[in-house]
Amino acid sequence: MRGMRLLPRGIADFARIRTEGFYYVDKTMYLEKLERAGSFLFFIRPRRFGKSLFLSMLRSYYDVAQKNQFDALFGDLYVGKHPTGKQSSYQVLFFDFSKASGGSGTLQENFDAYCVSVIDEFARTYEHYWYPGFAEDVSRKPDAASRLNFITGMRTRYRIQLYLIIDEYDNFTNDLLGQRDTDSYHMLTHTGFYRNFFKLFKGSFERILMLGVSPVTLDDLTSGYNIATNISLEPWFNMMLGFSESDLRDMISYYQDYGAIDRPTDELIAEMKPWYDGYCFSAEQYGIDPPMYNSDMVLYYLDSLVTLHHPPKTMVDPNTKTDYDKLKKLVDLDGMREEQKKVFDTLLDEGSLLGDIVDQYPAEKLADPDLFVSQLYYLGMVTIVGVKATGVLLGVPNLNVMYQYFGYVRDLFQKGTETRLDLSRIKALFDALAEQGDWKPMVEFLSEGWHKTLSVHSSLQAERNVQGYFAAYLSMNNAWMTFQETELNKGYCDIIMMPQNNLVRHGYILELKYRGASMSTAEADKEWVSAKEQILRYRSDSRVGKMMGKVELHLLCVQLDGKGIVRMEDVG
Repeated sequence: MRGMRLLPRGIADFARIRTEGFYYVDKTMYLEKLERAGSFLFFIRPRRFGKSLFLSMLRSYYDVAQKNQFDALFGDLYVGKHPTGKQSSYQVLFFDFSKASGGSGTLQENFDAYCVSVIDEFARTYEHYWYPGFAEDVSRKPDAASRLNFITGMRTRYRIQLYLIIDEYDNFTNDLLGQRDTDSYHMLTHTGFYRNFFKLFKGSFERILMLGVSPVTLDDLTSGYNIATNISLEPWFNMMLGFSESDLRDMISYYQDYGAIDRPTDELIAEMKPWYDGYCFSAEQYGIDPPMYNSDMVLYYLDSLVTLHHPPKTMVDPNTKTDYDKLKKLVDLDGMREEQKKVFDTLLDEGSLLGDIVDQYPAEKLADPDLFVSQLYYLGMVTIVGVKATGVLLGVPNLNVMYQYFGYVRDLFQKGTETRLDLSRIKALFDALAEQGDWKPMVEFLSEGWHKTLSVHSSLQAERNVQGYFAAYLSMNNAWMTFQETELNKGYCDIIMMPQNNLVRHGYILELKYRGASMSTAEADKEWVSAKEQILRYRSDSRVGKMMGKVELHLLCVQLDGKGIVRMEDVG
């Protein structure tokens, strides 16, 4: 549509977004806050929260080489109307270390080659601020470190102000940790070229800002580069990345005005909120600031809505699979201890746990169970959902993350031959659930799989683990949205499967009960009656009709013990 701005999905180039007619959510009001916070800063956020775009914006604002574009890029934004006085006053050296590990050489050779290319481009861009032949003199230096020393050593003579920006400062080392190459990691960050390169930053730049996803490298490097402040948990920056609901409503309204979206705003918010919302990054701002949306996920959804005129087929962007694989490696499923598995169990079954967020920790403590929750927090797998006198309450932010947990649970079970399910059968079972309402084969299939785990994982012998197991496998489809522990009519149903498309003819609510070895027949009978009463009460909640639409609703009660299914019934 003529004049309508495009959604910048996958674009992290601020200047391109502003000059080529893309929609931009203004984050420039945070530049003045960053200036007040200090000259040398670290900032950590999960993947896909707009870190690269934010740094690109910051670069354009401070870059003296982009001074003539200032009005075009920033004129109608907050900082264009409230400039800080430092705009367009720095020569910016910008590294993206996610690009530093590629190549056919050694780690050091690849890293040096990347940094050399960046520094040489810097010298060519700003040569006229120095002297004729400056770029050539820089290029004659044998490596990146000597090039950087040459530039920073001469900056005072030429009255040059330098701003260093590093995107994904931890990517290079996280790759090593993901590959379990802790020896190489230790060499890089404690004695090697990576640590030595960071040492060069001291006293060499007027301002430094580094962004990443993990505080691990931060701790291992700070004794070599110890001038920076970690602002990741500070209240002033809680909403700096991601979208607020207000941002999202403004975006929807913009495309409604152009006729590109014809559905009500509240209806769209209701669809996106459980999947993409829920993040809080500062305990001090919990309950004060609104929760934040994952910006990339919002753009994924709206891009489909605007360009294809319908929501995406799946609520989770398939392109996040790469992120999921990286997270699996960093979380270290294979080496997970029993204490860490209990954290997963608690999050899946209760939704939250009490913990502390450590602002940085060395790589050798990654396996420390006490730091596991902090690791999950920085990766975006848990967020702040409450504040207690003894710590913060950390919980799963949304369904997008919950489905990743379900994936982890399945991976844990599928790794061992004793607990592995034949997943080639599950599609046919889902088809039977969707089209015929034939639920018994699926329940029997999952029950058999769960009972296999009892002989291998004794910690799973509890009702709550039955729920997590069933939910993990029932989430393996696009026909339903599978929720666990959903509040309905003053109670919490174990699992609800809400249809996602008009080809699904059946919806489900499941109440799962585990009969322990010490439970008498009378007690088991009493619990069974209670389960049926509970599930009928859930059905009477007015929201259930809206969730299920016109499909046939099945209310499934299942009771299991250590030997198999005790009884199962559709009480609907």
